[in-house]
Amino acid sequence: MSEPSAGASIALGKARGLAARYDLPLLLILLLLTGLLRMWQIRHTEVTATDGIAFIEYAWKLQHQPWGQVIREAPQHPGYPLAVWAVSIPVRHWLSGDLCDVMVLSAQLVSALASCLLVLPMFYLGRELFNRRVGFWGAALFQCLPVAARVMSDALSEATFLLVSTVTLLLAVRALRSHSVLRFALCGVCGGLAYLVRPEGALSVAATGLVLLGAQGVRRWRQSWRRALTCVAALSVSAGVVASPYIALTGRITEKPTGKKILEMAQMEESPTPGTGQRPSAVGGPLLGMLAVWYAPEKGQVHGGSIGWSLWALGTELTKGFHYVLWLPALLGLYWNRRAFWEVPGVWVLVLLSLLQILVVLRVARVMGYLSERHVLILVLCGFYASMAAVQELPGRLLALVQTLRGRTSTAAGGSAWWWGPQGVFSVLMLVGLAAFALPKTLQPLHAIHVGHRAAGKWLAEHTQPSDVVVDPFMWAGYYAGRVFQEGWMGSGPMVSSARYVVLERPWKEIPSMPTLPQAERLAALGRVVYDWHPPTAKFAEVQIYLVPAEKK
Repeated sequence: MSEPSAGASIALGKARGLAARYDLPLLLILLLLTGLLRMWQIRHTEVTATDGIAFIEYAWKLQHQPWGQVIREAPQHPGYPLAVWAVSIPVRHWLSGDLCDVMVLSAQLVSALASCLLVLPMFYLGRELFNRRVGFWGAALFQCLPVAARVMSDALSEATFLLVSTVTLLLAVRALRSHSVLRFALCGVCGGLAYLVRPEGALSVAATGLVLLGAQGVRRWRQSWRRALTCVAALSVSAGVVASPYIALTGRITEKPTGKKILEMAQMEESPTPGTGQRPSAVGGPLLGMLAVWYAPEKGQVHGGSIGWSLWALGTELTKGFHYVLWLPALLGLYWNRRAFWEVPGVWVLVLLSLLQILVVLRVARVMGYLSERHVLILVLCGFYASMAAVQELPGRLLALVQTLRGRTSTAAGGSAWWWGPQGVFSVLMLVGLAAFALPKTLQPLHAIHVGHRAAGKWLAEHTQPSDVVVDPFMWAGYYAGRVFQEGWMGSGPMVSSARYVVLERPWKEIPSMPTLPQAERLAALGRVVYDWHPPTAKFAEVQIYLVPAEKK
């Protein structure tokens, strides 16, 4: 390839400088908007998420136990807990308040910082795929969506995962455009980091590699096989270097209970059936096994068991993720911009990643019998650009349709006129209206319905001894009593010789994700109520603490 001329280099430099000058104010607005949202949500958090307690316990153990032992025994990947541990060091140094609150704040600060930084790759990814306007509004409205915003302000790994995953996608799109070995290597590094946060982070690397190889079948995207294989090697080796220490330490691809169960079932499907020498119906490898298992009911499964339920659960969570209305413009955007599938190879990375993620979440729904809105956030992010592109184009297309019906020539404005012309103003009003539609739910206090557990935890901290056992299937009261920082707080201590305190919500209802709840209810029947938190309104859950006396030897 010939070197660009001096004049072309100067023109390219001026164009980049002009683009940066336009981008900087937009990025500052995005950072300010996101920062204000996260500050509000952190300030109005009643209790942390239950999964956040597990992450905080993980981070606490990293400071007090050998890292190798902690990582091997933990049921989560170490990326987010390591970040929480690192942030908690200065936070605990400067804040001398209750340790429970300080650690929750540390975990939320990690998520808040990650969500603020997320606007940068989201903006540039939208600009790469569509234009600057799509990048700006996609990053802005995604931060306002209730599901995304509330998850990214909690003590959860999603914000960190979305940050590194989006950087991976951005690098993949640019690498496929430039065929840069260095960019593919950086893409692999970020994909490996995403895997260290959540196991599905490896999907972005897999999607990039498949698109890179598939592009060899398209003439306009084809490069020499030597170059293509070098890029594949750079991508896979760099990802492996980052991810392999965790795999070597644990001896598994993942230690998450869901992932382990899925992998175990895949191995069972690949193993010969005893006495027949034949394999089950899931022939053709683990990927086809992922599909075939939907048709094989499992004993004791309540919520899953059929492809219909799994698809219904996926559709429900996606609808909530898109805040009920934005999925429709996403479909329109994909149709209206279908030419991008043949012009921008990076688009296929998002498409393939979405397909792989759909297979994974359907498998989760089938095997585990549940599906969370957190599982589909990466799908919402990938589809959000098409949604914003459709909202941007809708006024012009409606105007063109009206003019066509009237027999006039379309005069739809484009380019820079979009920002200030009638179409631009109408589109901005639509986008602001969508944000206003989403923000009331977004700005509600986090987990306010369970605030009674915090009060119950404070009562336990004042009225129990370290040797007393707290049986808390919800985990909140036990955490705010400081039990998470004590060895064996989950009830592995002396269950007979010590007094037992059981925490329950009223009215009681069975929750599938809490299998220990019925056992706690039966244990509470042997004791008496010693603390009763009455909610101020019916919106809050009543919390009771039962004292079960120690059994006499």
